[in-house]
Amino acid sequence: MKQGVLYIAFGKNFLKEMLISAESVKKHCPDLHITVFSDKMVESKFIDHCRLVEVSHLRAKVDYVGESPYEQTIFLDTDTIIDHDIREMFSILEKYEFAICHDLARKRKNVSRLIPGYEKIPYSFSEVNPGVMVFANTQNVNDFFENWKKLFYKHFNSWPYEQPTFRMALWESNVNL
Repeated sequence: MKQGVLYIAFGKNFLKEMLISAESVKKHCPDLHITVFSDKMVESKFIDHCRLVEVSHLRAKVDYVGESPYEQTIFLDTDTIIDHDIREMFSILEKYEFAICHDLARKRKNVSRLIPGYEKIPYSFSEVNPGVMVFANTQNVNDFFENWKKLFYKHFNSWPYEQPTFRMALWESNVNL
């Protein structure tokens, strides 16, 4: 499939949130295909496809976001609400292979003490918010997602959240961002 929205949702509360978010997408983009990767089958008029996955921790997107079924993907966290047509986001992929919003955090001192390599990245290269991103299915993006997964698990016991290792993987990648 060419373009679509991907959610990774599991557990009663995240699934409930995801259905509200998916409804908001369909309200403004009724023909945009939506896939959810979930720990249980989801049947809803707002979901076009559901794939069962095993979830072993709270940050399951690390494990599965790189397996999107689309050539161009808008990934949304379950807590997003869409208030306009988001298909324009795909147009950025005509020039770049990956787009994401900056996070307010630039470089956290507490993370720098816990994760070697994080502190070596310049302050000017901020963290990003992986709750909303658009990306193309390219080798650079696939390599980035694999490296992120590797870094996430390498540092999971020190910092079990995704943003610092996401920043590190972006810094190390060849992604046209």
